[in-house]
Amino acid sequence: MKTTNVLKMSCLALGLLSLAACSSMGGNGANNLSTTALGSQYGVQPMGVGNNILLAAPHNQSYYYDFNMSVLKPQYVASVQAQANYMVAHPSATLLVAGNTDARGSHEYNMALGERRALSVVNLLKQSGVKSSQIRYISYGDMRPIALGNTETAYAQNRRVDLTYQSK
Repeated sequence: MKTTNVLKMSCLALGLLSLAACSSMGGNGANNLSTTALGSQYGVQPMGVGNNILLAAPHNQSYYYDFNMSVLKPQYVASVQAQANYMVAHPSATLLVAGNTDARGSHEYNMALGERRALSVVNLLKQSGVKSSQIRYISYGDMRPIALGNTETAYAQNRRVDLTYQSK
């Protein structure tokens, strides 16, 4: 997917988040973003601080990819943007973005595919305001499977990008 399309999807997702947040405004004008606005399926939990909402950083977040693809699925855009919001609000936070593949394909191909997958997340984080100095990325290719076996279920679990917050 071209950068323009990723940017358009990012803007669309951000707009939907804004609408969801606005529709949950209480009569007293206090901001009270609900977990459904971001989608609890992303593991993002809002934490209230006065009238402001901060997002707790979901650790060990994973995003899954289709076979032979490196395009971030639209269903994950809001989650990555929530990660970016956290990173922007916490400039000392650092994140490791690790691309992974299933066992099919040569080692060289899988390393390159894992890198493209990691970069699909890294680029969205950067477009959302995260500093390059806060992000490290790596490709593990097929070297770190989380599911063993030669079934489509196992393959699907291994085609992923893992986000892990790190201490400096």
